[in-house]
Amino acid sequence: MFAPISHVPVVDTARRVLRLTCTQVASILRVDESRLMQWRLGLRAPSPVFLRRLEHQNELFGELRATSRTNKAARRWLLARVRHSTTDDRRPLDPLLDGRIVRLTAALHAVNTGMTA
Repeated sequence: MFAPISHVPVVDTARRVLRLTCTQVASILRVDESRLMQWRLGLRAPSPVFLRRLEHQNELFGELRATSRTNKAARRWLLARVRHSTTDDRRPLDPLLDGRIVRLTAALHAVNTGMTA
């Protein structure tokens, strides 16, 4: 038996603070829900690939915290419809669910550091 990862801040943040479902968290990490549950119960340890994805998710939430004053504001931003040619009126959550966490993190980092055009 492995140590459960339910205490990992990124999983807690996604589930509790941002109110994402297990299905959404699994989609962001590109893993099936049963494997995510096995990690959380300590029945299985994440592979290095999934550990890196967890790190990416943690980096994203760090950028979200830097951008948003409150958890509610962060959630509101994730769910807001954005009219932009590259997102086609999608929510910021949508590319996350499509597995594009690094791209969204980079965009938030650019906003947070004033590197936007």
